[in-house]
Amino acid sequence: MTTSLLKKQSKVIMMVGDSHTEGCCASPIQQSFADLIDNDSAYSVLNFGVGGTDPLQYALICKKYLKELSPDLLVLPFCLNNDFIELDRTPNKMHPLYYQTNY
Repeated sequence: MTTSLLKKQSKVIMMVGDSHTEGCCASPIQQSFADLIDNDSAYSVLNFGVGGTDPLQYALICKKYLKELSPDLLVLPFCLNNDFIELDRTPNKMHPLYYQTNY
């Protein structure tokens, strides 16, 4: 990971989640909770929020990036109204992440 993009001597927070983590409903978008935390010089936020994803995809993102990025903190916000809907599906490598999988 290139640390030149992160604030010097800051704690690195990796956020993985759905549209709420991405910044949905924040107005303006720079008022999302990830951006508000990132505005503090003590933290550098890596936001992996992608609308329409769910815990299965969160796990895949973590499996791919967590070890390489080695954040100080991993934050996994859950949206209780749609993150735990049971669907019988298998992750498809060629399926775009923005596809609505849990609605």
